Amino acid sequence: RRYNIQYMGISIVIVLSFIVLAILGSFKVHRVVVKALGFFSFIFFFEFIIMFADHEIHHFTHGEPWKFMLFKIMLIAILLPLHHWLEEKVIHYLVSHRMVDASRMSFSSFFRNLKNNIFGVPDHPVVVPAAVDNDLAVAEPAMQTEIVTTQEPEQAEEKK
Repeated sequence: RRYNIQYMGISIVIVLSFIVLAILGSFKVHRVVVKALGFFSFIFFFEFIIMFADHEIHHFTHGEPWKFMLFKIMLIAILLPLHHWLEEKVIHYLVSHRMVDASRMSFSSFFRNLKNNIFGVPDHPVVVPAAVDNDLAVAEPAMQTEIVTTQEPEQAEEKK
């Protein structure tokens, strides 16, 4: 019973650390803070898996040290690459997909940023290269008025 309460407490701490990681990942905090919390969250999670598996491995191997060590090496050989890959992907996602700028926090900017990140609505006009614009001019002249085009320096000189 005492161990079950401790396992429950550890599980709650791990879940809370991931919740805090997700919340901090959505705000503009320093990248090192997100990386450090992500590192410790994943360490807690994977060490918990190893700790939980220790009892079962010990029971399965009947306490023989060489079998116990062999099972632990196999378990860690699977979990270590998974840990590094998962940690890298999650932290990269959290650092690159921030939705809220904490320095300019307001409800209107929060919901505008949320809408832009979810639905992909840009705040600026779409820029299309000039070569694509020429194709559109032949196909549909009405589309030209809605698209802002850029011209390569060579094309701009040719038109002069």
